[in-house]
Amino acid sequence: ERLDFGALVVTPFQGWRLSGRANQQTGELMSLVISDGKSQLVVTAIAAPFSSQMRPLARKQIISAANAQNATIDLASGPFGTEIRQATPLRGSDGKPTNRIFQSRIWMVDGPGWLLQGVLNGRAAMVSGIEGPAELLYECFANMVVRRDDKPRVPGSVIELRPPEGVSKTSA
Repeated sequence: ERLDFGALVVTPFQGWRLSGRANQQTGELMSLVISDGKSQLVVTAIAAPFSSQMRPLARKQIISAANAQNATIDLASGPFGTEIRQATPLRGSDGKPTNRIFQSRIWMVDGPGWLLQGVLNGRAAMVSGIEGPAELLYECFANMVVRRDDKPRVPGSVIELRPPEGVSKTSA
């Protein structure tokens, strides 16, 4: 059974955990966080022009933000075209650098008026391809349906989600 979040329709898999990230000012549901217990996939639907792809601009913005954090970026062939592999040095609570690195893989898919972005972390971010720890999260992302409304939106703005009937924003 699929879960309808308005702009996104998601197919759950056995053993998954689902939560959401909300805008702190408005309380609107902005992203879904899907976990298999060892890896996470953070999914966001982003407004894009209907007449052109948003992916090149989004990639450039991600790389710029990563450079500002002294992250290492690699572009690699992924299941949805070029994926971004990012390794960001972590800082301790005192603000000083640690020896720890946060790794992520970023998948993007363009459609008419939207860009679907998935950020993998955990074990799935430490492997290449879609086998092993990335397999279930790949399947979940590949089977998502994006439904973009006709509202005018600023390209790059997040398309808010709506929790399915019977699910509150705090439990989504």
